[in-house]
Amino acid sequence: MIASSPRDGSQGSLWRLEPGAKQAQPLTPPAGRLDGLAALPDGTLLFTDWISGGLYALEPSGQRRWLAGRFQGPADFALIPQGGGFLLVLPDLVSGELHFLTLEP
Repeated sequence: MIASSPRDGSQGSLWRLEPGAKQAQPLTPPAGRLDGLAALPDGTLLFTDWISGGLYALEPSGQRRWLAGRFQGPADFALIPQGGGFLLVLPDLVSGELHFLTLEP
């Protein structure tokens, strides 16, 4: 998976590059100024967007779902297995805050 954020300030997209493929395929239309990206075991992709200040999930069905927001500068994040789900640790680079979110299975 690749999260793109063009240098010209336009919105980036999520892309998939299969092993052996010569070209990446887009998974989303332009989705924001993307930073963090992680894949969950069920194929859901999590990503952050600086424009909306949000954390999103892209379901395997292609549906985009808002998980959390009102961040000023959501950056790359860590996923820590916890029980059957995950603890997501998300730094907000603008506010200097560190957010802890629980993701249930």
